[in-house]
Amino acid sequence: MRRCAFTLIELLVVIAIIAILIGLLLPAVQKVREAAARTQSMNNMKQFGLAAHNYVDANKQLPPAFVEYGGAGWKDGSWIVHILPYVEQDNLKRVVDNNTATADQFYAITYNQSPPKIFINPTDPANSNGAYNDSGWGIYSVTGYIANYLAAGGVFNAQKLNMRSIEQVSDGTSNTILYTERLTVCRANPQPHRPDYSGDYYNIAPYANAGSWYQWMPVFNYWHAGTSSPGYITGAATKPQFNPTWSTTTSQCDYRLASAPRSSGIMVCLGDGSIRMVSSGVSGNTWWAALTPAGGEVFGNDW
Repeated sequence: MRRCAFTLIELLVVIAIIAILIGLLLPAVQKVREAAARTQSMNNMKQFGLAAHNYVDANKQLPPAFVEYGGAGWKDGSWIVHILPYVEQDNLKRVVDNNTATADQFYAITYNQSPPKIFINPTDPANSNGAYNDSGWGIYSVTGYIANYLAAGGVFNAQKLNMRSIEQVSDGTSNTILYTERLTVCRANPQPHRPDYSGDYYNIAPYANAGSWYQWMPVFNYWHAGTSSPGYITGAATKPQFNPTWSTTTSQCDYRLASAPRSSGIMVCLGDGSIRMVSSGVSGNTWWAALTPAGGEVFGNDW
């Protein structure tokens, strides 16, 4: 007589084979997704570099890392605000420009929204949608990308600080970091540069409060009180973090530093617009050499 059904043992064997195949496929699928996210993030940063160069063409200087109380000719906001027209976000920039406030016009696009997708780091596990709800403060537009103040400079109280043209990047634009990554959210507190605050830290995308709350700007290597600022670091101590923990008050993340959401390396956008994955084996001295635009340092073999 011909059988017309599987036995229980045969069915269990088939289920076991399917489970094994799924177990083999899932890591591969995960790797493909991670690779796609890295590629998207690199494309985002490439757009930042192109936008910076288009800004230079129009304004004869690099886009500032921040502007607050900029005075005539300026609207206050982070570097993200100032490159919006160069990443096809003119309408959002007009929201800032049309804000009738005499200062801090960036608040018009700060609350209860996400930034344009280009400013959301798809590789960052700390935040996936660009909106962060900090209980008691509000829902903020946040980003996983930061500007290097040493290269870009800023404007504060109508004074240009450390701003420069492309020609003034004497170390070479291909040797100078303009933009890089920092975990969107860090819940470790207190932080070395803000020992009096017990709360969450996050990169507020349009934010340019360069005074008492500068730690939440999407900027690094800026110190409001200069070398006397709490937690001040320079040189090799600025080496970035690689895949630090971030989700608890005792996490490893240090918000003075750039940080990568992976162990292998950190993405950077250089002054010539090129994108590079800097290995986690980079030394602090070599990293610092890439941050300074006119320091004349010699790069190590780890670059």
